[in-house]
Amino acid sequence: MAYIVGEGADMAMVDCHASHDHGCYEGKKVLRPVPKSENEQFSNTFFSEGNGGESRKSFHGYPNGYAQLISSPKEFHLEPMQIDTWNRDNPSLEFVAGPEPAASQAPPGASYSGILECPCTDRISKVNGSICSDDFGCLPFNLACLEEPGSTLISNGNKICNLDTYNGGQQCCPHQSILLDRDQNPWPDVKQTYRLKFRFYYQAYVPTADRVSASHQDLRRLYWQTEAWAGEYDIPPGAESYGHDDGATAMTDDGQYTYTITSEWTAGEMIDLDDCDWRNTSACSGQYKDSEGVYMVYAGGHCHAPNCVSIELWNQDTGELYCRQLPMFGKGDITNDKFDDKGYATLPPCVWSDDASEDLPTRPRVPFDAKLYSVAVQNSTYGHTGQMASWQMRGALYY
Repeated sequence: MAYIVGEGADMAMVDCHASHDHGCYEGKKVLRPVPKSENEQFSNTFFSEGNGGESRKSFHGYPNGYAQLISSPKEFHLEPMQIDTWNRDNPSLEFVAGPEPAASQAPPGASYSGILECPCTDRISKVNGSICSDDFGCLPFNLACLEEPGSTLISNGNKICNLDTYNGGQQCCPHQSILLDRDQNPWPDVKQTYRLKFRFYYQAYVPTADRVSASHQDLRRLYWQTEAWAGEYDIPPGAESYGHDDGATAMTDDGQYTYTITSEWTAGEMIDLDDCDWRNTSACSGQYKDSEGVYMVYAGGHCHAPNCVSIELWNQDTGELYCRQLPMFGKGDITNDKFDDKGYATLPPCVWSDDASEDLPTRPRVPFDAKLYSVAVQNSTYGHTGQMASWQMRGALYY
């Protein structure tokens, strides 16, 4: 996640209270932009679309006439989510996994390290409703799964919904966690230093004047989790879950397994229509009291390598398929393309426009009372923890 902050706001520690934010619990403080006055507009903007390990090579942009508006930008703030998987004993460019804890579910010879999925190692214990660690002390277990039709996690018996069965994910790898077992510390003095480069393309905003419309419409954030509102979920090994999870696990023709979850909600639930301070929380992004819905402009489904198969967004009322995300995986041809890491997932988003010159589908008109439906499919031949299936979208209001 990242913020651009304008002259009308400053970064400050505030209470984490939004139900849509990852990892919120009572008493937690988070760094967020706070406007200097109640009259500030476009004092900050939030970026999350196409984030995570799937960010590189995934398209980040909007059609003509749309933008995230920011007034007098002054600062850029980033909350990186990164895990060090560098095998210090491997001098080649080919991936070879380093040490992994006993709880890792990555199969031998996998193109990824099992610590990417934050397995709960022997450093972790569960005490009085909290997850405790040698590294970060104790934090409240705060994952709450919705009943159907909000999500199928509970009916599927997903391990994510219960502290007793939780076996991996964000709760086991907060900031500065060590993701190896206690007896594993192969390179105590070999640190990794890395650099990140960001490039922002911007255009000057021209406001409405002399009956000529403004140059850009501001895009409001629309967000939902198929795993509502756990923020992540468990992918059980198919051979163990097949026939025992209310049909979530299916066997494919080639003998592999898939695991499917779904969620149903109304478009208005993606934001807080009645009580939403859009200026200082990432969970909402606009004043909607006089609007009837949104025109969809950008939709990015978020799911992880190595086992993401697809994620679809439907209008339940009309039967219209709005967006189908199919990840494209790297082949490992790093000699000709240094970004083509084997197994790396690129996620092409769905983008709409009413500008015929852009050759894009026409933007869907979605009223706030429309029923939306998400279907996420993951390969479950092997187990995985910390998987996600969220929708990070942008839309323009209509009245």
